[in-house]
Amino acid sequence: MKSRILPIIAAALALTACGSQKQTQLFNGKDFEGWVPVVDQKDTTGVNPFSVKDGCIAIAGQPYGYLRTEKVYGDYKAHLEFRWTDENGSNSGFFQRVQNDDTVWPHGIECQLCHGSLGEFVALSGAKIEGVTPEESGFGFKHRPENIADPENPIGEWNSIDVEVKGGHVKYSVNGKLINECDTDLTSGYIAVQSEGGPLEVRNIWIEEK
Repeated sequence: MKSRILPIIAAALALTACGSQKQTQLFNGKDFEGWVPVVDQKDTTGVNPFSVKDGCIAIAGQPYGYLRTEKVYGDYKAHLEFRWTDENGSNSGFFQRVQNDDTVWPHGIECQLCHGSLGEFVALSGAKIEGVTPEESGFGFKHRPENIADPENPIGEWNSIDVEVKGGHVKYSVNGKLINECDTDLTSGYIAVQSEGGPLEVRNIWIEEK
């Protein structure tokens, strides 16, 4: 009997190990290896809004811009944790399907990290979200459903964000709860974290490719 059980246990352990290897840390906690900074070209301050502090990405909020991955991704589950570090909360975004133009407002899909708007989508710079009509700015908004309770943790506490992207379908979960879904015509692109107006910290960014 023991000779039969041992191969089964070994196979189960091998499958577990293979599964764990699929998860890849995008931020190493030390520097921005694997990331490309994009900052507003009209900014004349010369300030870098991105730095590393205590193993986290510290985002100043000014000037506007984002950090994007060097690599383009197809289908995946992505995770990050963040907290607002000013007393009023701030604005930012976790970008998916960013296209290769490196402008301060890229073509892609934003998962809002704005205080009061966690769980909302923004179609950036002409990107399409099914059922959403863009405003004059060229941005379209898919708000979180009215019957869903506010998923945000208080200012200063960490929020956990999970985004699952398969083809043109995007699922956006906040603190373990699925909040919103959308469909877009974009099927691959960069992943990015935004600087937009106010300070926050980001940590534990990983991806599991499908």
